Amino acid sequence: MITLDNRKLERCDLSLPVKLFSCMEKGELLSSKLRTKNICTGGAFIESDQSLPLGSKVSMLLSMHLHRFTTMPFKKMFIKVSGEIIRSGKDGMAIRFSEQYEYSPILDI
Repeated sequence: MITLDNRKLERCDLSLPVKLFSCMEKGELLSSKLRTKNICTGGAFIESDQSLPLGSKVSMLLSMHLHRFTTMPFKKMFIKVSGEIIRSGKDGMAIRFSEQYEYSPILDI
C-alpha cells in the first residue's frame, strides 16, 4: 500500500529485514537486526524500541525478496546503503539515505 502525505517522495508501507550498523562514541560498532516500517527512495522508518540519537551515521543492509519479478534470474537481493538519523522516537527512527548504494543479487542455483 502506498501512502501519500506532505513528503516529497512516495513512501511504501513495506516491512523488510534490515541489519543496521552504527559506530558509537568510543569506536565500538553497534549492529542490530530490525525491520523497516516504510521506505522510499530517499529513506526509511526503522521500527525499534531503542533509537539512535539524531545525526547518527548508519549503514544498512536490506534484504529484499523479489518473488513478484519472475523474469529476473535471481529471487533475492541485498541492498547496502548509508544514511543519517533525522528523526528518533520511542517507536523507531527515520533515516535519510545517502545517494550512494550497492546491491547484490543472490542467484538461485
